[in-house]
Amino acid sequence: MMVASTRARIAIAVCCLVLLVPIVGIPLQDEPTLEQLHYHTLSKWPDSRSLLASPAQYFGQARSWLADRAYPIIAASRLSNKVLYFVFRTSPQHRITLGKDGFLFVNGHSDDTVNESFDNLCIKAHSRAASEHLQRSFASLAKFARERGIPVDVVIVPTTPTLYGDYLPASVPPAYLSECRQRVSGDSPLLRIPKQAGVNFLYPFLQMKAVRNDEAFYPKGNFHASGMSLKVVRDSYLALLGVQGAVDDQLVRATAPSEILQGYGIISNLPAYFVRNEHVTRDPDRQAALVKAVADLYPHPGFAANYYTNSSPVIPDSVLMVSDSFGDRAAEVFAGAFKTTFQVAGSFPPERLRELIERMSGLDHTSRVILLVQEAGVEQIVTWAGALGH
Repeated sequence: MMVASTRARIAIAVCCLVLLVPIVGIPLQDEPTLEQLHYHTLSKWPDSRSLLASPAQYFGQARSWLADRAYPIIAASRLSNKVLYFVFRTSPQHRITLGKDGFLFVNGHSDDTVNESFDNLCIKAHSRAASEHLQRSFASLAKFARERGIPVDVVIVPTTPTLYGDYLPASVPPAYLSECRQRVSGDSPLLRIPKQAGVNFLYPFLQMKAVRNDEAFYPKGNFHASGMSLKVVRDSYLALLGVQGAVDDQLVRATAPSEILQGYGIISNLPAYFVRNEHVTRDPDRQAALVKAVADLYPHPGFAANYYTNSSPVIPDSVLMVSDSFGDRAAEVFAGAFKTTFQVAGSFPPERLRELIERMSGLDHTSRVILLVQEAGVEQIVTWAGALGH
């Protein structure tokens, strides 16, 4: 009979403890962070009743549950991402494309749809059908504006795949590469939409392309526009409205962490501009009151919202901006032009947009509505217009 030495017993015990770490450490991790890491909702523990009915399926679901949570998957994943990016100078994820001159592109939002973003931003948003749908939807927006006496403006913000499609590497599938490069040349039906009665429409591609060569104009590591790029969008919008005065703000050049890489635990500071305006302040109390008034319209709590006041506006309007995620940063820049600016995310059932505007107008005078989205949101504007038209 073999008897293990004390040293061997200790070694075995240590090995057992090490093997338990991935399970014992699970409570130390934050589930929202894990979902952000995996880009999907975490797998649920299987129903115990399925063990007898289908053992293979039960243990398969159990493995998925553990794979999503095994400790320290967050730290290990972030270390792997850093090694790939800084040491091997390659993309940390399949859904991120490293372009020329340090540009980063989000080509998809999951490994199952690797090129979905290129498809949405460079192809679908610029199809003739999408442009025609958008143009027809303006009649509904104009009708709502006449009925309520509130102008409705539409702003579609260009993104990096269309502004910098010529910076994409040859590794991008030819169909997407060709379409994105066509957008850079200015080939888009969105640029050929004629001026519409009753609706101000802006797609400021040409204005943004004219100054794109400043490396901090549209931060190379960002998906969302910020800084100087948003200032160009706002000033192009004011020119469309025929505003003569200039907004009293300044651009400050500095560096900021890459928005894209930061989501993968990588800190890489790149050139960026910040818009500074001493006249614009956030009003948290007013924001909280207005959020409370519309919170039940949203299926999920914690939606994005911002409220700004301006002591030196060029337009004495109170603006409601309904937007996708691009509005989170755009609102503060646009606030430099208006008396007050309230921005909310459009992540509510579209048929409730009219109700949201009515509630806002009842609590805080609304003299103008801006619907602002990035290129992939063209059909979102069409949907909102349909809701307002009814």
